[in-house]
Amino acid sequence: MLAALFGQESLSLDFTHAIYRDTEGNPFFIEEVIKSLIEQGQIYRVDGHWEHNDISELAIPQSVKEAIGRRLDRQSQVGLELLHTAAALGKRFSFSELVAAAGIGENELLDALDEASHAQLIRLESGEIYLFTHDKIREVLYEELNPIRRRRLHLRIGEGLERLYGLNVCEPGCTDARLCHCDVQALAHHFIEAGELDKGLRYSVQAAEKAEQVFALSEAVEYYQRAIECAEALERKDELFRLSEALGWVHYQHGAFQLSIQAFDQMLALAVTELQSARARSNLGLVYAQTGDERGRELLEAAIQQLDPATDPLELAKVNSRLGRFHHLHADWERAIEYLERARQLAEPLDDVGVLTEIYAYLSGAYQQWGNFECSIAWANKTIELGIRSGNLKAQAMGYEFLAEDSQAICQWREALEYAERDRQIGEKIGSLSRIAWAYSSFTHAYNGIGEYQKALDSAEACLKIVEQTGEERLGVLVHSSRAGVYANIGNLAAAHRDLDYVKERARSSGYEQLWVWYYGSQVNVLAAERDWEQLLAISQQCFEHLGYRYIFWEAQAYIQLDRRADLENLLSSDFLDGDGGLRQPLPWVFLLQGMIQAYLGHKEAAEHQYERAIVDFERRGGLIGLAHSCYQRALLRRSVGQAALALADAQRAEELFRACGAKPDEARAQALKDAA
Repeated sequence: MLAALFGQESLSLDFTHAIYRDTEGNPFFIEEVIKSLIEQGQIYRVDGHWEHNDISELAIPQSVKEAIGRRLDRQSQVGLELLHTAAALGKRFSFSELVAAAGIGENELLDALDEASHAQLIRLESGEIYLFTHDKIREVLYEELNPIRRRRLHLRIGEGLERLYGLNVCEPGCTDARLCHCDVQALAHHFIEAGELDKGLRYSVQAAEKAEQVFALSEAVEYYQRAIECAEALERKDELFRLSEALGWVHYQHGAFQLSIQAFDQMLALAVTELQSARARSNLGLVYAQTGDERGRELLEAAIQQLDPATDPLELAKVNSRLGRFHHLHADWERAIEYLERARQLAEPLDDVGVLTEIYAYLSGAYQQWGNFECSIAWANKTIELGIRSGNLKAQAMGYEFLAEDSQAICQWREALEYAERDRQIGEKIGSLSRIAWAYSSFTHAYNGIGEYQKALDSAEACLKIVEQTGEERLGVLVHSSRAGVYANIGNLAAAHRDLDYVKERARSSGYEQLWVWYYGSQVNVLAAERDWEQLLAISQQCFEHLGYRYIFWEAQAYIQLDRRADLENLLSSDFLDGDGGLRQPLPWVFLLQGMIQAYLGHKEAAEHQYERAIVDFERRGGLIGLAHSCYQRALLRRSVGQAALALADAQRAEELFRACGAKPDEARAQALKDAA
């Protein structure tokens, strides 16, 4: 219709959407709005075609007002008053809310609703929910109320809704279950419009907290800002301090670190005690730490100086925990553990579940990144025990997250999937998108370890969709780095490099080392798929300080391919091949690696023994891709000693397993080996 009006074949989507949003496709409204915009100069001709200014806000044309007004003039006085009340309630309203706000009997109200329905001004949507047939009708009704009458109407509606839900005015932080069944956003809106700022403040905070619980972070920001406006008008500085902190944490969750810093700066400006000042600096320090800014450490250390261990042990524990986090993100895990241990000693006598959860979980993470999986598992279990003892489901979920990550790292993939599923289930139960997203990250790692690559890609995609909502950029970087390895394994190197480029850019912009650790780890996997052994060795040596022997499997392959015998002999004598980071139990890929080294060095019987151990262990653990690689390597060995039939059987099994995993490059190599055998 718009194209016909303007004599053009097509129009921009933003213009079309703007017109539709305000007219809802009503032909009369469309024509009148367009005429009005042309008269206002918002739409104009340039060089024989139509152009337009920004039309995000459209005023109701007088002709539309008059047309709606003629229909409203035919309503009774009672009907018109009901429609004014409904207009203040919103485009969609319930019968019970209208009864609570209108102040007339139900029969009289029903008669007025019938009258408005017959005039096609409103209609019954479902059950007891009504809506205006067009939002322009509601806008005209609302605009024609004078300001005093409008404020009084909003006050009557707010008080009516309070009576409807049996609510007294709740303090911020109230957990009254009845709030879960009413629209606290509406209560906040009506009391603010009525000028009742005290109630507007309190319900705005409730609305913000409710939005936070379901990760509707943009809504939470909006209502915290409304609450701040109310608190400023009421000159409540203590409330402003608390609200600035709450707003800062919402921005932090959303990944809007600059906005978070602004809110915490305002919090610092409002601080009147040493404790408040230290708390604000602690929050600022954590945000700066997340962005890799050295000011994070400086602020956190300054906060420590302000706090007295005798009077502020809990705040001091938080600051030490955050300093531990700072060093974790800078890949200094030994220092991170040192600060986290200080935090633990301060926090444990106070038994604050929230603070202890963070400390225990971060200890598990620091030991995990350091390669000490035994300690990491112990702290993950301690986090779960704390959650069970206190009834804190989030603590339990975080413990399962680290158990899942530890399990996949030590090749216990079935257990990793079970722990990830527990994390996901708790996330759904408590409505935490963050927990669900981290569970999907664990699924990605575990399925990749098993060799179920399509499931790994599906899990990564599910995680990234949630990250778009929650703004957890660091988790997004982790999943992109994991997915790069999966894409490399299935031969989609273009997609792998896109993910690598994403991780590299975020590592560069963030300023902290942990993202570079993830980047180099993913790069090693991609280089292995590309068979670029020289570059792989260069990267391995470059990041050895942080990764240690974590990528020794590919490094050994590089030495074999590049015929570097002395380096292989050094690997064979490495203590690392005696265990797996402190668990004192060998892993199947260690058997596979030892077999490859022994085969290259010409120790055929020793190699055969190690391959057999690897195959048995991978079968027991369900590691399809590791089993495929073990069969492939044993096929090479058996072919070299003239065991053609056995080599053919191993090559055929390897080919089938690689095909089942979707590892096309490896499948092609196994097929070539089978054909040669």
